[in-house]
Amino acid sequence: MALSFYYSRLKRMPDQTLQNLCNAVKNHFENFEYRRNQQDTWHALKISDITNINPSKPLSYSLKILIERLDEMKFGLPSGLNDDEILHHKIRNACEDHSAFTTVCERASPTVNGLISDLFLMAASSVEKEIHEIDAAFQKLKKDTPAYETAFQQYLLEMKEQIQFVETQEYSEFDLPSDMLLKKAGEMSKNFDSNEPDTTFDQNFSEILFTEKSSLNGFEAMQTLSNRKVTHSLSQ
Repeated sequence: MALSFYYSRLKRMPDQTLQNLCNAVKNHFENFEYRRNQQDTWHALKISDITNINPSKPLSYSLKILIERLDEMKFGLPSGLNDDEILHHKIRNACEDHSAFTTVCERASPTVNGLISDLFLMAASSVEKEIHEIDAAFQKLKKDTPAYETAFQQYLLEMKEQIQFVETQEYSEFDLPSDMLLKKAGEMSKNFDSNEPDTTFDQNFSEILFTEKSSLNGFEAMQTLSNRKVTHSLSQ
């Protein structure tokens, strides 16, 4: 944009001194609205804004970008707000909310260079601390892995034994799978005479479903009802 403005407006300007060119560009681009936006951005900028954009980068990388951006933006501030004292205050304000920089900002160096140097030292220490914590967690995981592996293998062994136990058991009348129940019901239906009264169910029904003091055997009851349902359906 500045290059286009130069060729369209300033190239044929009669008095092309460097100062005149700079003033013309500044007056064209740095109007009141631009300065107000720059000032708002300056006050709002925080180190967290940069770390959120670069989560995979080290803290020192975000700090470097913050310092460079503030150093550039200060020239767009109104007169009296672009000196080192204002820059020092802004750097401290932008970093004080970050846990790694709290101590440095509370006991800040009186100079801009001293403050920046202390911040970079703390950023490097923060990275080393994170590496140490990650390494400690990894070592703990390696240490605990055999215990987890042993417990998991024991679980698999117990499950395998349970499956083998079930496969070797003989099914009782009420434990038969549904397909075997249907087959058995079909065999029963061949000898079933619908004209004869069925007393088997009436004789055993109260014994299976209703008890005086003992608990109800729900599984056997459901299997009995299923057998009766199949038999009844086949007899229709």
